[in-house]
Amino acid sequence: MNKKQTSQIMFLAAFLSFLCLQPIHTSSASYPKMTSASYPKNGDSCKYGSSEVVGYNSKSGSGTLVFLRCGKNGIYSPDNSASKIDQKTGKPITAKAIGNTSSDQITNFCQADPKVPAEWADVQSWDIANRGCAEPFRYVYGNSNFIQPKSKVTPDSQLLDINECKLADPQKNSPGAATFPRSPNLFTPSISANFEVIPVQFSDIQANTNPRIDYGKYVDFVMNYLKNTSDVAINPNVSWIDHYLQLGNSIDTYKLGAGGKLSDQYLNDVLNASAKYFDLSNIDQLIIVGPPSTPLSKLYAYMGSLKEKNRSGRTIAVYQYNPTKLQPWIDGQWGFDPNIYVHEQLNHEMGLDDELIEYTGGWGNMAGVMGELLVWDKWLVGFVSDSQIHCVSPTTKSVQWIRPSTLHGNFLKAVIVPLSSSKGIVIESQRSYGYNYKMPKITNGVLVYEVDTTKTMNSHLDGESEGSIGVVIQSIRPKTKNNFFGNVHYGDAALKLGESIVVDGVKISVMESGDFGDVIQTSKV
Repeated sequence: MNKKQTSQIMFLAAFLSFLCLQPIHTSSASYPKMTSASYPKNGDSCKYGSSEVVGYNSKSGSGTLVFLRCGKNGIYSPDNSASKIDQKTGKPITAKAIGNTSSDQITNFCQADPKVPAEWADVQSWDIANRGCAEPFRYVYGNSNFIQPKSKVTPDSQLLDINECKLADPQKNSPGAATFPRSPNLFTPSISANFEVIPVQFSDIQANTNPRIDYGKYVDFVMNYLKNTSDVAINPNVSWIDHYLQLGNSIDTYKLGAGGKLSDQYLNDVLNASAKYFDLSNIDQLIIVGPPSTPLSKLYAYMGSLKEKNRSGRTIAVYQYNPTKLQPWIDGQWGFDPNIYVHEQLNHEMGLDDELIEYTGGWGNMAGVMGELLVWDKWLVGFVSDSQIHCVSPTTKSVQWIRPSTLHGNFLKAVIVPLSSSKGIVIESQRSYGYNYKMPKITNGVLVYEVDTTKTMNSHLDGESEGSIGVVIQSIRPKTKNNFFGNVHYGDAALKLGESIVVDGVKISVMESGDFGDVIQTSKV
């Protein structure tokens, strides 16, 4: 994170007191013969987390045969990214690799995505020109119709109680809430996700456009990220004020540029101007947007919160967007890219710390704004449930099948080996799905990292300091600060089939690996 972003995070803590790929394997044997009448249909009820099935893209059953995916709403809908279907046999024509295909030609995380959505093409170009790296702008579904591994896994009866793996922070090192237990005051979309977009203008900078058209794609990107990356159903509710509200003062009055913050005066004026449009007690986060053509030097992105709480007793988060008109980079501000809003507006405001690249490399959204959160972080914020984490003893052998961390569904997503009440080993399976689709296939494998809440990682390579808790990627390969693999820092850290590593007396070995994820064994050395 740059100095500006660091100051924003420090401000959040202070402000709270005032007002917080693997290719898809598609086997025809996976699809039983069905009569035309028995094929499911678009719109039919289904069980969320179930595998893709062949069915009709129309409710009437007279349409085209496609893959149907069961959404979080319990309704089938066509998966347009999946393989083509033979209309006579109902079998897949090809086994299409999703996310890291030869047609995509993604061998370097930072390269331009040839399939970038049209609405983000100009932002991708801006990223490359100003930052030298293009973030992921689409979500790529993995396929759960895979061949299962052959290994016999350890029975659930031998697991430790899940609470033994909920690492605490006895020394209160975490400036956010990146440990257990989570504060009931924190912004938690997995519990409640009500957003209000408040457009504002100033005496000297105004807009006569529709704010939803100006900022809609940014807000939608953030909300889709919530829905796509959480295995726990999140259905964000976003309300918009349909015009820019006049604040009366000039923009310079509020000092929203370099060195500024969401001051008391600014927030009070915003709330007074918008009070009649919504009930604050129903809101989990306010999103403030300004005239889209505002000079970037006068309107930075900031995070904060109100002193008021909503009716559920949680602190109301606040996030100020950058203007949307593309402008040259200023002081590290890159709010033209919606990925920064995911990182700050969602993840930081949910209480997650930055995980510094010197320790975690490029793995996980909190290390570099790229892709999806580590499973540890997903668990903290409620994106995965306790049932998706297996807590195993450091003194006994255990064999576990972990699914790819970015694969949608109620699957086992991580194994944690507790070493103490504040320290543990986290093991997850990485594949180029989801928002990690730009991770080159060469980086895929078993990611092993250690979480130590008694340590604080507080130094950047550039000399900045920050209060991140100790999250350290473990690797059998040498780590150097120039070790970029597929342009991912520590990109070669993931263990491959047959490889193993010993961490604090625990050996982690990869027994099987495939599109299904990885089968790993943990044992005492």
